Amino acid sequence: MATFSLVLQDSADNSYRSALACRFAQAAVAAGHSINAVFFYSAAVDHANALRELPSDETDVATTWLVFAQQHAVPLIVCHTVATRRGIIEGENWRAGFQASGLTEFMASTQTADRVVQF
Repeated sequence: MATFSLVLQDSADNSYRSALACRFAQAAVAAGHSINAVFFYSAAVDHANALRELPSDETDVATTWLVFAQQHAVPLIVCHTVATRRGIIEGENWRAGFQASGLTEFMASTQTADRVVQF
């Protein structure tokens, strides 16, 4: 079976794209594949913003990712450099369950992956 590293670049405000990526991850795991990391880069770092408010009729895709990560022991890695530039600061408004790291950790995950899929 294959091992995947996933990269998300769209904001959590684009919940369709994030939900699509999460459904892909869920289907891959259900089919016997593994996900070794999910890397949130560019606008996607806002998934880790604990202060993000959603309209009551929208699904919180960040919570969907957190549940997936907890069930399957998959690290949710957020680029701390981009997050800091966007005002998402670890220890202040950082959402628990997301790990602050950088491109080095992402690149390390790609070395053990059979495929890298970008959303």
